[in-house]
Amino acid sequence: MAAKFEVFTDGTGRAARPIQERIILDVLEALETHDVVGINAPPGVGKSFIARCLQMRFPPADIVTPSNNLIDQMTATYPVLNAVKGKDHYDSESEWRNARAEARKKTPSIFNFMSYMVNRSSGLREPALLIIDEAHTVPDILLDQCSTFLPRHRAGLPDTIRSEWDIVEWVHQRRRRLMEALKKDPGNDLIAAQLGRIGDLAAAIQDGRDRETTFTVTEQVSNEGGKPVPGIRISPVRLSPAIVKERLAAGKLVVMSGTLTPTTGQTLAAGRSYKHLSYPYLAAPSNRPVYYTPVPEELRGDVKVLAAVVRNIYRYEDCQPTLVHVNYGNQRLFAEELEDLKPLVNNQRNKSQIEKQFRVRGGIWLAAGAAEGIDLADEACRVVIIPTLLFPDRSSPYVAKRRGMPDGTKWYGLKTLENTIQRLGRGVRHENDSCSSYILDPYWSRLYSEHEAEFEPLNMVWGANE
Repeated sequence: MAAKFEVFTDGTGRAARPIQERIILDVLEALETHDVVGINAPPGVGKSFIARCLQMRFPPADIVTPSNNLIDQMTATYPVLNAVKGKDHYDSESEWRNARAEARKKTPSIFNFMSYMVNRSSGLREPALLIIDEAHTVPDILLDQCSTFLPRHRAGLPDTIRSEWDIVEWVHQRRRRLMEALKKDPGNDLIAAQLGRIGDLAAAIQDGRDRETTFTVTEQVSNEGGKPVPGIRISPVRLSPAIVKERLAAGKLVVMSGTLTPTTGQTLAAGRSYKHLSYPYLAAPSNRPVYYTPVPEELRGDVKVLAAVVRNIYRYEDCQPTLVHVNYGNQRLFAEELEDLKPLVNNQRNKSQIEKQFRVRGGIWLAAGAAEGIDLADEACRVVIIPTLLFPDRSSPYVAKRRGMPDGTKWYGLKTLENTIQRLGRGVRHENDSCSSYILDPYWSRLYSEHEAEFEPLNMVWGANE
């Protein structure tokens, strides 16, 4: 436990603000009796400061984030940190190798998630404390890592293997054969990598083989050296707790995010003792109203109707800088309907450039893929509009199977609510900031009422028809 009146610092000479001090004290107390601590904290708290304070207190400690941009922000503030990314992000291979070597020497380091997994599998020591930022993304990242593509010919897959149940015995047989091959040739990295992927799949299959199908099998053609290679992709539907514990192994684990639910925290704890800490928004409720103004349910997908409402809100709000969350599928249709307002429109490659233009010229930005990583504080954004909620794609075999599990309905709702709250958070970034938000989707009322207990309360302003 921290000493009374202790001053917490991140090594730069800055002392913790009151909210940061409160969170650090809460975390230290929780770590005395729990293996895993989850922090749900709003924008403006300064999670980087908190992460660095904890890293300094529990050496060797590693910080992991899914974003290279966040790594760059952290190393700009804390030059002492050793940044570990993929090889392509260094000027030379020797710089990349040096970064990995420094991490093994216990130099304070920050990793992106993939680099952390690679380094852990190649000799990085288990840390006394592992700190993960944006932790709400980790379950999906781990699921993706556990997914594997098997070329039919090279992997020796029979043509008869096409479904989940066809693959069960083959996976376990393949794992046994690879283990025998590795015993004969212990230094073979290719065999070791194949064994790791098959081992993850075997664990996922074993978790559910007696109860329910917990993975999907889809036909896929991969491109290798310009040549099409037919095969199958095997993807777990539910994370194996064994995999989570192995990948996030540490003396203690702290996971934090602006939308970390108790459910996600328990998933990352994977059976270890868990304490969930949640903190309210810093901005006053009057500074962050969320107006629910639903269109009729039968018009939920009508872009012409939704665009007309967006236009009315934009004018009502005196044409202040307005972020409209759309998806790549309907972005062009919205742009056509609002053409006279000269909206900004991004694609997957130019998001940062469009964000810069929006900061300069204001107006309307029809933003796709902007639920996270966009910081529009103060005058940069005063209005956020969500025409339609972004539900997980029900046509996906993974989503269909996941929804069919006993907790599938809750998972489906939480994923949608998590995405929505991330979208709303782009415009209120600190305690003195202000932004008005609007949700037009008629499904929001029921969704929020079912799952609001998992999140800090929004300042909902319900429409007259509610």
